[in-house]
Amino acid sequence: MSASDELFAMHLADMRLRGLAEDTTIYARRCAIGRLAEWLDVPVEDATAADLLAWRTALTVSPKSVGPYTDHVRGYYAWLVRTGYRPDNPAAGLPVPRSHRSLPRPIREGDLDRALAAARGRVRPWLVLAGWGGFRATEIAYLRRENVDDTAAQPSILIDGKGGKQRVVPASTFVLAELRAYGLPARGLIFRRHDGRPGPNRPWLISKLANDCLHRSGTNATLHQLRHRCLTLLYQETLDLRLVQELAGHSSPATTAVYTLISNAKAAQALEALPAPRRLRAVLPDG
Repeated sequence: MSASDELFAMHLADMRLRGLAEDTTIYARRCAIGRLAEWLDVPVEDATAADLLAWRTALTVSPKSVGPYTDHVRGYYAWLVRTGYRPDNPAAGLPVPRSHRSLPRPIREGDLDRALAAARGRVRPWLVLAGWGGFRATEIAYLRRENVDDTAAQPSILIDGKGGKQRVVPASTFVLAELRAYGLPARGLIFRRHDGRPGPNRPWLISKLANDCLHRSGTNATLHQLRHRCLTLLYQETLDLRLVQELAGHSSPATTAVYTLISNAKAAQALEALPAPRRLRAVLPDG
């Protein structure tokens, strides 16, 4: 193992100690820095700002993917600065395309009903957790029996969320019934791997199997759109952005605010109710 490889291995070990997800965040960091290393003519830790700008200019990924790539590169160099291996972060000024606010894409209720009726085995509770609990695929993968408190007056689920953040989500009667029907183990992971290997299912596998089920039922929706559905309906029901932010596990209310845009019907109703003159103004000639 080269000195550069050893240094990067230390960085990944630090990410694990900070509780970052192995199958998502750490995997993506490994891929991003690996591709950067292949492109550079110098060791990654020795790259200059000019080297990284040339790498950024040569990127051929979609504009939407540029941000995550540069974030991983910035993160590695920030760690090198923090641990004293570099005096500066040469990736700090890398330009990224301006992000555009996107609208949520909740699955249609009819499509969800058909998919749920067609789902079999472990896929059905995955759909339920996403559509009625707002779970991400990685959160489904790491869900443990110890984190489901189904005996309290208000049952709840402790979720190990994105970036190592935990949150508590109330468990509805429907969600608990579906989990119990699937079969809650005495302890450990609720959804065990079918290949017999230890550890959780890969989040990508959960997404793939759930998406396959959705597509077979006649919709192009994805598992993540069930999360959109949950958060959108939750906001419409409560009109409480802070509550939805907490249950979604968003670090910023700006991310959660996307889910308020779907409630234009209530805004239109409120505007229609504003007092207005009984008589419409006469149409006068210009000038």
